[in-house]
Amino acid sequence: MKLWTEQTITIASAVGIVCLFIVLVYLPQRRNLEELEIQIEAQQERLAQAKEKSSDLIALNKRVEHLRIAVADFNKRLPDRSELGAILEQIVAKLRSAELVSQEIRPQSPSSRERYSELPISMSFRGSFRDICVFLASIEEITHLTQVEVLRMVRQDLDGPMIEAKMILNVYCSRS
Repeated sequence: MKLWTEQTITIASAVGIVCLFIVLVYLPQRRNLEELEIQIEAQQERLAQAKEKSSDLIALNKRVEHLRIAVADFNKRLPDRSELGAILEQIVAKLRSAELVSQEIRPQSPSSRERYSELPISMSFRGSFRDICVFLASIEEITHLTQVEVLRMVRQDLDGPMIEAKMILNVYCSRS
């Protein structure tokens, strides 16, 4: 009986130690582990949201850089007002090379926009349809921004090839 009592006490002690271990160590650590898993899930969700937002930012940043380069290119093509004389000389040279006659060039009053100024140039000249087309094509070769605003062509003589053209050419320049 003594053996049986000692075995019972030993088993009871072992069960008590295991229960004590479960209550004092295992259960608190399990609660801590569950709380940490919840925190990990929350952090992973925040990380996923941050990744999504950052991918949008990367695309937006690339777009901003592309627009910055486009603005720089646009600004390079806008001459200063001091360069307008040289541009007018280029236009006159292109009129001469296209063999147009009765040339008249009158710069109009410039108008200011938010980022640039616009200088309309009223022009009238005569020549064949082909010569006028050559001149208009050569306007495209000017490195600075220009735009044909108005173009009117009237055949001067029904029997002859001469056409009288009137146009307004806008030259864009940086504001100063």
